[in-house]
Amino acid sequence: MPLPPGPPGEPGSWLLLTDEHPVALGRAVALALALAEAGDEALSLPQDDLDELPGLLADRPVRGVVFLTGAPHAYHDPEDARDLLRAVLSVVARLGDGVRLHLVAQSGGEPGLAFVRGLVRVLAFDRPGLRASLVDFDARSDVDVLARELRADAPDDEVRWRRGVRYAARLARVPLVDGVATGPGAYVVTGGFGALGLATARWLAEHGATRIVLCGRRGGDVRLSGVDVVVVAGDIAEAGVADRLVAAATADGLPLRGIVHAAAAGDDVEATWRPKVLGARRLHEATADSPPDWWLTYASAAALFGSPGRTAVATADAWLEAFARWRRSRGLPATTVHWGAWTADPVLDSMPVAEGLDALPAVLASDLPSVGIARLDVGRAAGLLPRRPFFSALQADVQPSPAGGTPHERLAVLFAGLLGCPPGAVAPDVPLVELGLDSLTATRARAAVEREFGVALPVPLLLRGADLDDLAEYVTSPAEPVRAAPRVLREGEGTPVLLFPSAGHVALVEHLTVPCYGFEPLGPERCVELLRTVQPTGPYRLGGGLLAFEVAVRLTALGERVDVVVLVDATPPATPMPPYPGRVVLFHAEDDAALGWAACCADLHVEVVPEDAEALARRLAAELAGHPSPGATPVSTLEEP
Repeated sequence: MPLPPGPPGEPGSWLLLTDEHPVALGRAVALALALAEAGDEALSLPQDDLDELPGLLADRPVRGVVFLTGAPHAYHDPEDARDLLRAVLSVVARLGDGVRLHLVAQSGGEPGLAFVRGLVRVLAFDRPGLRASLVDFDARSDVDVLARELRADAPDDEVRWRRGVRYAARLARVPLVDGVATGPGAYVVTGGFGALGLATARWLAEHGATRIVLCGRRGGDVRLSGVDVVVVAGDIAEAGVADRLVAAATADGLPLRGIVHAAAAGDDVEATWRPKVLGARRLHEATADSPPDWWLTYASAAALFGSPGRTAVATADAWLEAFARWRRSRGLPATTVHWGAWTADPVLDSMPVAEGLDALPAVLASDLPSVGIARLDVGRAAGLLPRRPFFSALQADVQPSPAGGTPHERLAVLFAGLLGCPPGAVAPDVPLVELGLDSLTATRARAAVEREFGVALPVPLLLRGADLDDLAEYVTSPAEPVRAAPRVLREGEGTPVLLFPSAGHVALVEHLTVPCYGFEPLGPERCVELLRTVQPTGPYRLGGGLLAFEVAVRLTALGERVDVVVLVDATPPATPMPPYPGRVVLFHAEDDAALGWAACCADLHVEVVPEDAEALARRLAAELAGHPSPGATPVSTLEEP
């Protein structure tokens, strides 16, 4: 796909970041020279100074932030690849919307770099304002090619340069082919005691397997008629467990016909990457002397379509997909299967497990490195997926919805479809969260509203009480966000209290004697701009939910003093970040919430939410007025259950 010409305009600046591998540092120098040849300026910032990133971008607007990675061999070890993911997430956490993030790799097919595409697909949901992209180029494509790619600012967000030729990723349908039988022999199934692993074992038994070796952490008792079932209890990521699986499968000279790596995902990057990624590496090493006829790794649609908040799963599964290609380049069998939704999903229709497994013979016969098996309503999905060139073929097949009706009527139809209710049930003055809107549906709604109205709708606006009246006003005049100006909740003298969002604090405000302002959920950067209209400098006292914390992080990065951030049952940030140094007081109902906040707060104090709402309001007011409660417990005294 040819590179479009670069946009006209004045020369600009670029911020170049690296993983500080020597190859990346050298490439950054070469890229800086190439950009200078084109009239642009290149800035740099060492990893140790990342806390200065928000302030730097506030003072020096740039055309883009470029993160360059090192040599492929540096990330052959899955643990090194996981560390790279954390480094990139640390950068993402410090970037505001409005500046594009380019991730640059010379992967050479190495899974430890190619996995970044999974992150790009998730960021398209979670942080569309970043317009995150992956540029993967080979040694035969010089750095001038990279400079031209960056300056062109093309909409493509997954680009590969090979021998001077540019390729851009697109999702495409593949036709089913006649399937192949599995037949007698030995098979290994990891994650063998999960629902999908057990279903796969039964499918193998029905198709003639002689022996099935199941692996799981705790083991179990599984009996399949006519099949020798062997159970190996253990962690597939532990050294030696994969060798025991292969030995059990090939005992008595039985040939190893197939491997199904179906290890399940955990709750975070470590718990997800370990069984999936390191487990796949262990299996590869264990079968070096006895390769199977076929090899399947099970992944989710999160790595194929992207999915809000699923960075750990999407990146691990993208690693598996790249690992399958890496094995195939060495003459070894491997295919990654991206499974669709087994239960209700806003984009994908639910699919019975048996129906999905019925497609496995065709998958084996197709001999493709990666396939997706899902039930997809193209018309519905096209309106809910992010507007990315990656989905262009899918979205091109869908006729745009008629633009008839008022904005209220069109929004009612749109949200009724998302929430599964009649359009008449979406009243114009009822907050959508009261109708069942959650964070996942809100993310899908953003894409649907953008497709329908051409306006990017802030997810926080949806989650913090917006109704159809608010949204209709927003989509018809997005340049003036709904109730953007700070609201005066209480007048008085002294250091103001700033609440994010403004709604839901009536009882608290009644107990304050200092000025109090409320802010609508417009994103941390916009909120910082607005709060400076009522309080130009610190010290600041902030209260509310996650948005209050995000504003405090931005203010601190800009060198401002923040006395305290008071949170009530707030969900901690989903993206890992360095600990915030200031005082944070969390009123919480669950210990899990406090432990989640402990990872991103260096000075966290917690109090259990009292049952008496009036007592809660008094304690919140005291904290925000600078009178900390003696009962606040430092989080270091909490024990993780």
